[in-house]
Amino acid sequence: MYRTLQGPVRDSHDRPVATATVYLQFKASEQILTAHTDSEGGYRFETLGEGTYSLRVETSGYGESAFGPFILGPKELKSVNLTLESAFFEEPKFIVAGVTQATNGGVHGSDTGWRSTDALARATASLSPELHERDEKLGNALEAVREYQRAAELNISASNLFDWGAELLTHRAADPAIEVFTKGNRLFPRSARMLLGLAVACYARGSYDQAARHFFDAADQNPSDPQPYVVLGKVQSVEITQTEGFAERLGRFARQLGVLYSDRKDFQNAIPAY
Repeated sequence: MYRTLQGPVRDSHDRPVATATVYLQFKASEQILTAHTDSEGGYRFETLGEGTYSLRVETSGYGESAFGPFILGPKELKSVNLTLESAFFEEPKFIVAGVTQATNGGVHGSDTGWRSTDALARATASLSPELHERDEKLGNALEAVREYQRAAELNISASNLFDWGAELLTHRAADPAIEVFTKGNRLFPRSARMLLGLAVACYARGSYDQAARHFFDAADQNPSDPQPYVVLGKVQSVEITQTEGFAERLGRFARQLGVLYSDRKDFQNAIPAY
């Protein structure tokens, strides 16, 4: 008589996880069977032999979950619930413009540094046409961040991750933004917007060497794309503006615009014409 093993795969908020891969290993032969969860998060293995098994489940955007070893007995229909933890932090712990507080979560430096970073954060957020409109509908800053987090966890897309990170940046939550953009860059390495978000988040933390590297990488992804240059042109930190890479990239874009470029001021004056 064969046995059946089934059950749901859910996330830590008790939501079904579709298209997850479930691995079932039979200890006696080390054979591994695979199944994929359906739209309701369900998986099912049929015609199994009696013996000892182990379960493991994984999918993009989540950590792995395992269960076992366990024994399937004679004529058994066994149900095993599996839970996947998000690969991102579960509960937002950050500074959000007077809403909540956390240590070492906000923007680095003085008021001048904050103004510079805020300008960069606004420029980054402007790369998402839907971000401002959704913020106005949500109203509450903390709820807005959580809404973007939920969207990213339900659909791990470059757009959702970018919007989540950009929303964190607009509320001076640098450390969580670095976490989101770093993981977003790992999943979508060809996204210049993700690199820009990571650059601005590192800039907010005062990590100028890392910020410069990410700014330059974003500009080099597609040298004809104006977005990285426009954001880079708003940088005010001398640790970045005095590097050869900074002048090289703004000069490159100025030549594309057909304008005379000698410094950052000339570049910024040329941008409205663009």
